[in-house]
Amino acid sequence: MTESKLELYAGWVHGSKMARRYVHFSARDLEETVLEIHGLKEDKRTDGILKPTQCPRCGSMNPPNNTRCEFCGYILDKSLALKVEEEKRGSFRHSSRLTIV
Repeated sequence: MTESKLELYAGWVHGSKMARRYVHFSARDLEETVLEIHGLKEDKRTDGILKPTQCPRCGSMNPPNNTRCEFCGYILDKSLALKVEEEKRGSFRHSSRLTIV
């Protein structure tokens, strides 16, 4: 909340020292605001509850710890998907070398 909004909400006169008394600015607040403005702020899960993951392929809901969709087998974890893709590329290169020889 900006200082002006706080003054209006609390009924303080604009320019009074009351807002400065209660508003404590930190660098973390600035960093989070800048990230939010640019759409880079990650979702924080302050409640500690793990939420189910929706499969981008079939749309079904999966338990939060699943790495693959229970219904279609699609990889839900991005890092695992990249790893599997790299392994596929490596095995394809290896098999193409075998067929050329």
